[in-house]
Amino acid sequence: MITLDEALQRLQGFAPLGAESVPLRDALGRVTASAIESPVDLPLGDQSAMDGYALRSADTATASRDAPVELRLGHELHTGQPPGELGEPNTAVRIGTGGWLPAGADAIVAQEDATRSGQRLTLSAPVLAGRHLRRRGETLRRVACGARGRAARIAHTSPNSKTHKTKLA
Repeated sequence: MITLDEALQRLQGFAPLGAESVPLRDALGRVTASAIESPVDLPLGDQSAMDGYALRSADTATASRDAPVELRLGHELHTGQPPGELGEPNTAVRIGTGGWLPAGADAIVAQEDATRSGQRLTLSAPVLAGRHLRRRGETLRRVACGARGRAARIAHTSPNSKTHKTKLA
């Protein structure tokens, strides 16, 4: 092991590399030369983090094994569809992973944690508000995405990585 003074002396001969623009797909493992900014939040709105049912958590507050709660099933939401409204109290909506959360819903119950019979859904435990949700901007916030000098980790997830460029060191 070398001393701190020896390590600092060895580093004195090195200078930072210049910045260059590279396609985002080639940025993985590189370091940003300036802050990265995004024009949008990702996700763009609240989404389901798993396949299940969107609901109001308050409608499930009294659910237990001894006294399960039954909810009426409304429409089914497919990923990419406009979410619309949840509907009246004690209603749930079938939703897939990545589906937009309908207005009025504040949680997702996983399909394996509920029993469906026709247009009825039975729950034997309360579902907490915020459960199984990806909130707007949780992955990436509009404008301030990454600070200068951070490792570039977004390259492998960008849907448009072939066309976007950023300055990297």
